[in-house]
Amino acid sequence: DCGGGTCRLRMSCVSLNVVRCRYCFEAQDTLIKVMRSFASDMNWLRIWALNGNDNGGNSTRIHNPDEVVSSRTDGLFFVGVTYQTKRNELLADVASRFRTTVKTILSLNWDITQLGAGDHLPAGQELCLIPCSTLPS
Repeated sequence: DCGGGTCRLRMSCVSLNVVRCRYCFEAQDTLIKVMRSFASDMNWLRIWALNGNDNGGNSTRIHNPDEVVSSRTDGLFFVGVTYQTKRNELLADVASRFRTTVKTILSLNWDITQLGAGDHLPAGQELCLIPCSTLPS
């Protein structure tokens, strides 16, 4: 409404619930392409292993990694596992415990990218993790 030369905009709020560790793939995607978009140190076999069973809902079951390319429809599949943090847990501790890196955790969890390795995570924070994606030190 711009009556009298002054415009008033209506304000709206939108809340999105983003499901962790899921990837919406297109019919022409390959497991290697998906793997590279999440973490360069991730092996495509991990995605195949996470999606070899019927995980319920509208998940895609991957019987053969080469068949994803020939799929005629889009779909969802898992790229990691979901972990819920405990009180006073450090990001670096979670990375060490699951044998992954802080960098990989941050790349999979866009909403915590402002955190550093020594920062405490809020209790109950859900994280998408790719366990054993790096060698132990």
